Amino acid sequence: MMGFLRSHPPAAILRHTVGNALVLHARERISPQARSLALTVVEDPDHDIVVLDLYEDPPVGIWESVAATLRRRRRRRGIRLIVCGVPHQTGALAGQWLCDRLRRPVVTPHGQLVRATNGTLFVPTTEGSGWVRYRPGRTPVWESQRYPAPPWDGSAAQFTPTSAVAAVEPIPGGVWIRDTRDAVVVSDRGQWLVSAVPCQNEAMTVVLGCPGTPPLALDSVARFWRGLDPDGRRQARFVHYGPVQLPVGEALGQRLADLLESPVVCFAGVPVGRPDRLRMFTVRPDGCPGWQVFTRDLCFSPRRAAADPATLPRILSHEAPPLLGDPVGPLTYQYASDAVVEIVQSGLWVRDAEVPPNAGRIRAHLPDPASLALIVDDTVPARLPRLRELADDLTARLDPATRGGSALQLASAVAAGRRARSAVADGTLDDGRTYRFTAADLALDDGRTYRFTAADLALDEPVEVAPPPAEVRAGMTAPGPLSPSWVPTIPPVADVPGLAAAEFVVAPVEQARAPEAVPDLNGAPAPQAHRIGGRAAGPAGGRLVPVAPTGERRQPAVPAGPVPLRTSSGRLTDPATTTALWHQPASVDTPTGTGGPRPRPVRPPAAPRSGPPPAEPVLAAPTSARESASASTAAPPREVVSVSDSPAGEAGQFVRFQATPASQARGPAATSGLDAERSWLRRRFHQEFDAATSAISRLLAEHPRLQAGGESVTDAVAVRLYLSAPGDGVDQALRSGAVGDPVLFARCVTAGMSRLPSYRGAVCLSTRLSGDELQEIGARRVLTERAFTHALTDPAVNLPGNVDVLLWSMTARRTRLLEPEGDHHVDSRVLFLPGTRFRVLEVAAPGQDHPGRLLLRELAADEPVGEPGPFDDLALASLRRCVDRWAATARRSRVGSASVPRLTCLPGLV
Repeated sequence: MMGFLRSHPPAAILRHTVGNALVLHARERISPQARSLALTVVEDPDHDIVVLDLYEDPPVGIWESVAATLRRRRRRRGIRLIVCGVPHQTGALAGQWLCDRLRRPVVTPHGQLVRATNGTLFVPTTEGSGWVRYRPGRTPVWESQRYPAPPWDGSAAQFTPTSAVAAVEPIPGGVWIRDTRDAVVVSDRGQWLVSAVPCQNEAMTVVLGCPGTPPLALDSVARFWRGLDPDGRRQARFVHYGPVQLPVGEALGQRLADLLESPVVCFAGVPVGRPDRLRMFTVRPDGCPGWQVFTRDLCFSPRRAAADPATLPRILSHEAPPLLGDPVGPLTYQYASDAVVEIVQSGLWVRDAEVPPNAGRIRAHLPDPASLALIVDDTVPARLPRLRELADDLTARLDPATRGGSALQLASAVAAGRRARSAVADGTLDDGRTYRFTAADLALDDGRTYRFTAADLALDEPVEVAPPPAEVRAGMTAPGPLSPSWVPTIPPVADVPGLAAAEFVVAPVEQARAPEAVPDLNGAPAPQAHRIGGRAAGPAGGRLVPVAPTGERRQPAVPAGPVPLRTSSGRLTDPATTTALWHQPASVDTPTGTGGPRPRPVRPPAAPRSGPPPAEPVLAAPTSARESASASTAAPPREVVSVSDSPAGEAGQFVRFQATPASQARGPAATSGLDAERSWLRRRFHQEFDAATSAISRLLAEHPRLQAGGESVTDAVAVRLYLSAPGDGVDQALRSGAVGDPVLFARCVTAGMSRLPSYRGAVCLSTRLSGDELQEIGARRVLTERAFTHALTDPAVNLPGNVDVLLWSMTARRTRLLEPEGDHHVDSRVLFLPGTRFRVLEVAAPGQDHPGRLLLRELAADEPVGEPGPFDDLALASLRRCVDRWAATARRSRVGSASVPRLTCLPGLV
């Protein structure tokens, strides 16, 4: 199957058993990363865990050595493969190859592997990520998002938008329902949750909110809850992590139970540590951990009616430190011979053995995330000194962290519903109220004055939790979750309209007389204008109609005439003389062949649409761009040769490779600092933006990952315009080294592409090349494309050409979400950024009855060219398998007629 791979002798491979894994390493010592992973990974009862410890640029024969080592093991179980030291994409390639070679099931992670607590291995959720199972002769299937996979793994495996500003994001311990608008804050908090919250086999942690972001609407929680099966709901454990929209004074669990009309279980804090030694901490408003809670799981039941009082939550589990003494009742411990300590939601309650009348209010008191409450019972004033003495003793015996965040509170003040001031528990009772009792009244001989009121000492009325306000109760009577007024309504995904190419049309310009000649805005002579393809330019928005074939003529005809006037309004003064939006200077590249520089044959352009389009306004680029453009010298037009005059098999026709453009002619740029480019784009396509903004905004609302940053709409519209008629000439202009407008457009498109989902795997396109041209491309070894590269994840039914081009993609971006309607629509299209490099893996000349073949692999940005390595072997084998798989399947993509030229351009060629 891989003759090139078998032509190299196997490289030395060493193996050692470390912990629960077999470590295969190419160097003498095992790397610290591989050793740590092997020591912490959990044993797999169904698979042999293999940690492959590699390094950059390993020997060519390393894969044969790995296969031979695993083949010698007598065990025929499946393999769970984890690759260290190289890009994570290698695991996908190696998994399929080893599965086919060893005829054994192989499970390997697709995506960046994250090591969580307690040996859990988690793959963050992107499209197609997770633990994937490869089986000989069968299609790979997704297995789980986590290893070991808990029973609820399938319920917490997908990133799901729940509103325009919120989403459900899987984490190792469960899911995180959060706001999506502040990417920086969310990223920092998310990293902590990934590394700290453990994966529990019987509890799916549902983290709500994010500190530092707007309050989370409970609508998002309701949407997530409705998508859970009964087992998932039973295993869900809610955690109050950040701000949540709640009525004042109401517990999160009670609000959820009423909203969801079902009992819910909440953790009293954020769980951290190992599942068998779990600790829970409250979360302060600034996001820092608070005090370690003693209660664990609290079950809240819904009210029968909106006006009914809430029942006390049931404490399903708790953790009592040994210093509390022996248990004498539910949540109650014998701390002294004459006093007990009861664990309550808000902390610890020191009281007499007899339960006081106001016990319900003490137990219902909500905890303060910043302070542990040490509640001193004051029902019997004569007992207060003794109970306070025991509270002081208990405080001194707590660990320093808990003691530093605790505060003494009188039970009467807690029952009255007031929080204590944030004072350390140092023996004082600062409740802010006045109680007047003398020492004689209390039969005390300590000379102190205790101040109380009779009403606070005899609270024997039933305990009630205040119901929600009237306006909230009114909303609860309606079916479905309560929707705050400031949360935008999300339309169904199916109703998101696409943008047709006809929407990118502006009104025709006014007619005016043109002068003989005018200077450019910068004082330099303006370039001569010409018609594009012998007709007026396309609609405003930048569409470039290809030049019609001109037979054997070396230069396209340029009609003589006056240079158009660029007015302050950006309109041309003569409708009979128009200028191409994308100015294309000639290429200065020289082919590597020995036959001398000759033009590359090109296919005839697509026939222009009928009907005279309006003349096109030309708007000035930003000042910085105009300065760069004026600094370059205008070059003569490119040579165009008809394919009918240059058959594919004609000898002596050599390809022309792209030259390295000047810095001001490069499309890619940092996605930040593009204010000038975005402003130009909005001015240049102002009518197109008006037509596209509403539809794009609705689409972004359904896909929160596309709206990171304040310019997400502009960048998304830039991608939509580029895939439509206005972008038809951008790529050709970038390949020829043009500066100015096409570069500005490309930089905005690049920013928009950075938000689209990536694609890893085989993609294809079609082109027309002769056998000599293929040989010259094979000798080139590496092709660098200065424009965007278009490809398909499934073969097309209507692409012309005599050579099938297959590329192994690592960073291409899917455009499905932003595809236009009409003639420019393409099924399963992916885009590569300008500047992407491709290594030539294999070439095969076309024959009379079969097409040629060109196999390429995308190189990483920092990957050296060097000699062919093992990654090339894996990509080559995968591409060959894709050829067979595509031949056996009937799945095909459809390409709009207007987008056919973009999918027949080979990367790296002019």
